[in-house]
Amino acid sequence: MDSSPQPLCTFAIPSVYDGTRIDCRLHHPRHLSRADTALSWKSKGAIVAHPYAPIGGNYDNLVVCGVAEELLKAGFVVITFNFRGAAESEGRTSWSAKPELGDYVSVYGFLIYYLLGIDPVCVHDAVTEANNRTPSVPDDIPQPATAGSERMEIILAGYSYGSMIASHLPSIGSVLGLFASPAKESPAAEILQLAEQLSALWNLGRKSELSSHAWDSRSTSDSSHRKTSSQFVSMGCSSESSRKRSSSNLDRAAVLKQRVERSQRRLRARFMSGHTQENQAASAAATVTANELAHSMLTPAVSFLLISPVLPPISNFMTLSLFGSRINLDVTLQGMRIRSTQPEEQLTAHRTLAVYGDNDMFASVKRLRKWFTDLAQMPASMFEFREIETAGHFWFEPGTEALMRTAVREWAGRGESGLSSAL
Repeated sequence: MDSSPQPLCTFAIPSVYDGTRIDCRLHHPRHLSRADTALSWKSKGAIVAHPYAPIGGNYDNLVVCGVAEELLKAGFVVITFNFRGAAESEGRTSWSAKPELGDYVSVYGFLIYYLLGIDPVCVHDAVTEANNRTPSVPDDIPQPATAGSERMEIILAGYSYGSMIASHLPSIGSVLGLFASPAKESPAAEILQLAEQLSALWNLGRKSELSSHAWDSRSTSDSSHRKTSSQFVSMGCSSESSRKRSSSNLDRAAVLKQRVERSQRRLRARFMSGHTQENQAASAAATVTANELAHSMLTPAVSFLLISPVLPPISNFMTLSLFGSRINLDVTLQGMRIRSTQPEEQLTAHRTLAVYGDNDMFASVKRLRKWFTDLAQMPASMFEFREIETAGHFWFEPGTEALMRTAVREWAGRGESGLSSAL
């Protein structure tokens, strides 16, 4: 197994379920660190959820790290996180899995808005300027040029227990609705603020700011907010140096403001939908927020990646819920009733890959094989699966982990253009 991928930064966000702090790691693909590939990067991200916390599951799990590495190679921004009660995240594992569903939705919302804020042209300019070269792309032209609006691509992944949570996530429409107009100082509002701050820092070339800080706004007090905002705006300048260089700092602030405004115009042109070219050009001239972009963008393309998925009664045992084979994870998040989706509904309607071993001690291979075959054969199904011989639940058997990673890499590399037939 390769070494674990190094995160760009670590941070904590409040769960939209109850405010419990959830530890997260943000990883960027190499595509976004190189001037020659940044402009060709398409907006795509992935989340990888870990196994059951009470038996040691967390984001350091080797399978989680391996899957994250393959998705990074495919050009995805990747977030791994600890469910409540796992490692250093607050709280404890629940009996129902509904709080954990809320944890995943929280990361889901963060990823969408973080991706909305990433501007490849800013990344390109930061790299070229760092190398003392003149940026080759004009700042006032929306890039990369596309025939239409760009459609964000998101992979919702999970290993073992994490796959069970991922397969029950609510629809993308429900998630966007939850974050559309959050109440002030609510968990959703805090998540959006942090997503905008981190993406803005990256756009301004402040990779050192991201990598040297564990972003964790554990207090929502005004003083905490001012501290975070000051860190973002000042870019690390001390008050003494600011007084000595007030004139140059004012000039730099003006330049940074212009860059942010140009970035917002490019992002507007990149993601907005339902407009003519003339209307796009006019609308792009306005300053926009990530929330406004979310309202106008094309609905993201969602895919699912399930590694060693668990089925009832095992999944019911893991949630300590023994009331039937179908798990109901409908939940109220921030006053909004959110309907979880049954796996057979969304795994066939969305591009999905399930990878499992025929020697999994936590699952009946016959039941898995039948269920997956039935899903793949449903009309217009986008479900596909890969069964790995001799592989167990933990992928320790010689050669099996490499085969699993190959399946993930090939599937992720095909993107939305991939075929939906079984591998």
